[in-house]
Amino acid sequence: MKAIPRLTDLEVIIMKVLWGTEANLTIQEISGRIKEKKLSIASITQAINHLTAKNAVVVIDHVLVASVYARAYRPCFNREEYLAAEYKRLQKSVFGVEKANIAGIIASLLGSKENESISEEEANELKKMLNERKRPSKQDE
Repeated sequence: MKAIPRLTDLEVIIMKVLWGTEANLTIQEISGRIKEKKLSIASITQAINHLTAKNAVVVIDHVLVASVYARAYRPCFNREEYLAAEYKRLQKSVFGVEKANIAGIIASLLGSKENESISEEEANELKKMLNERKRPSKQDE
């Protein structure tokens, strides 16, 4: 698994924009798609520079905007990879365990008061994902 860096709240906002599209986006396009709060181009530029230094985004293209070229960015990892890395970091900091306990993470999410129950559709989606990832047992071999 590749190293996924920790991100600040602002960096997560920018990454959500990049994760939400297949297109490579310039800073101006990212700015236009941020809905959480009003951010200046300078703030977004600084955050993009930090994301580039963390290897979270990469310059994938240079596109003509008006009469100048602008860099177009793309994320280096997807939302699911980021969430998995954050869950591992959380588990390590809370329990001091390096290896993620997937069952424990899912149980804690399902056991919270905000998520007292899940829909049948969500349960079926979880079953499907588990079946796709399940390792064959020694009895199956």
